[in-house]
Amino acid sequence: MESWPPNREYPSGVQPYDPYNPEARDIYWRHLQKGLFSLGIDGWWMDSTEPDHLDFKPSDFDLKTYLGSFRKVRNAFPLMTVGGVAEHQRSASSDKRIFILPARHLPGNNVTERIHGRGDVNSSWQSLRNQIPAGLNFSMSAIPYWNTDIGGFFWLVLIKMDGVKELRIRRFRNCMFAGFNLEHLPL
Repeated sequence: MESWPPNREYPSGVQPYDPYNPEARDIYWRHLQKGLFSLGIDGWWMDSTEPDHLDFKPSDFDLKTYLGSFRKVRNAFPLMTVGGVAEHQRSASSDKRIFILPARHLPGNNVTERIHGRGDVNSSWQSLRNQIPAGLNFSMSAIPYWNTDIGGFFWLVLIKMDGVKELRIRRFRNCMFAGFNLEHLPL
């Protein structure tokens, strides 16, 4: 990734996913089932479940969803998105425990048998300092599976920084006892 945020001048024609609509969740699962689950893939890295909304306008919150305006139900977006996959997988097979890694932890997601992500964090000493109390707070809240991005998602700033190797080693040490970690930084 060379820049963030992405070029918004490129028209995508994408319409918002409405996870509040049972039919939309069925379609979402049908694609996962056909393309991945039927092949034996049963762990999900579900990014942008928060939802990812760049340059929103106040009127965007008036978008109609299956359950009413987006303004009214937006906090349930991650729960409905991740929960839809968990429910469909559970109904398709009870042979394995459900494993879902979304990018963020948001209210209600602890009921979907998932690992809680810290999200896309910066590659900096300050970010590492912030991760330590965040991880402690999660563990003291009886949330067993929590992770952070070891390298940091926004790693281009890191390449130009002094002490890059030391920071990376410290981030790995910080995450050593976590049950799961992810790494964006290229080796």
